[in-house]
Amino acid sequence: ILIIMTSKKNFNYYAELYDAFYKNKDYEIEIENLLKRLRNKGFKKFNTIIEFGCGTGSYSKILSENCVEIISTDLSSEMIEIAKNRLKSFKNIKIEQADLTKIKKFKTSELIISLFHVFSYLNSVEELEKAMDNVSLNLKKNGIFVFDFWCASGQVMNKLENRIKKVNTNELSVIKKVTFNHLALEEIVKVYYEFEVYKNKSLINTFNEVHSMKYWSLETIKLVLDSKGFKIIDTFDIISGSRINNDSWGATIIARKL
Repeated sequence: ILIIMTSKKNFNYYAELYDAFYKNKDYEIEIENLLKRLRNKGFKKFNTIIEFGCGTGSYSKILSENCVEIISTDLSSEMIEIAKNRLKSFKNIKIEQADLTKIKKFKTSELIISLFHVFSYLNSVEELEKAMDNVSLNLKKNGIFVFDFWCASGQVMNKLENRIKKVNTNELSVIKKVTFNHLALEEIVKVYYEFEVYKNKSLINTFNEVHSMKYWSLETIKLVLDSKGFKIIDTFDIISGSRINNDSWGATIIARKL
């Protein structure tokens, strides 16, 4: 049986395979790099943390050790269900489905994070501004907002290369093919995923995902943050922990609400 599926919402079907494809991503190192920067700036313990774009909950799980409570949100209902199942034993993690660009008051927090390039899924300045408003509504004065995104200079310096990756999940083998379409005038990269699912070497399913990724300049990010009452206090590469440069693929911002 061959079933052809094209998802209308990012991560709908992909959510089931998400953790398998990112099993080698070192979430712990990234959070340690972040916490080290925050500790150096005097931020050591948090009462409430909110995460926008929690995915399957990998960052939330680690951060739960550094706060009284964490509210983890994601747009994808599929991701939310997986996160709830994975984190059901963590009593201080509350998981909700929510759209980053739609204003909702969760709880006033000391720290809000949005990692793994969630902000590159915002494809316009209007969406970026709405997201910043949402963050501001849920953040205390002098609270910290941490987020990352595809950096414009890095997209210019680094060529996107098509790639193929294979993973095994229980009885299945899955091949992921990734291709790109760079829309330079819009500063957007269309990322096309094609999946082939095999069981006992027989193809049983195929499906596609299209992710529209906006790369942002630091200048634009700063202008929007300034207009929303935030001040950038640090910029770095969360994966390496080092400073960013013109060749950096992604940039992580630490901003304080004034």
